[in-house]
Amino acid sequence: MLGGYKHELQDTIPSWLLARPPSYADVLADCLARGLTQPARLGREVTAWVAGSSATAGGPALATALDDPEWRVRIAAMWALGMLHHEPRARLAALATDDDASMWAFAVEALARLDGAPW
Repeated sequence: MLGGYKHELQDTIPSWLLARPPSYADVLADCLARGLTQPARLGREVTAWVAGSSATAGGPALATALDDPEWRVRIAAMWALGMLHHEPRARLAALATDDDASMWAFAVEALARLDGAPW
């Protein structure tokens, strides 16, 4: 559903998922991992942004999303990994030297968050 262009889904469903009690953290992590593998680019991207907002879930699946063929998904995954303080430092460091200014800017920010910067 996160791959649709309807804001009522993109805005409501993530909020609902994130509002669940911590006892459902494993369910949230599973939903996010599945969302990062869906065929729709927009769905993978929105899932990565939601994972970063969760503050608890998605680290391993997000590290895999750094290899997504779609640049928007990679940027969202970098931001999320920095927010979660997940440690794929070598992959982020490699992306911090990317020729694309947007790509390296998000990688540098994620690395700074890993080092404790509030950003």
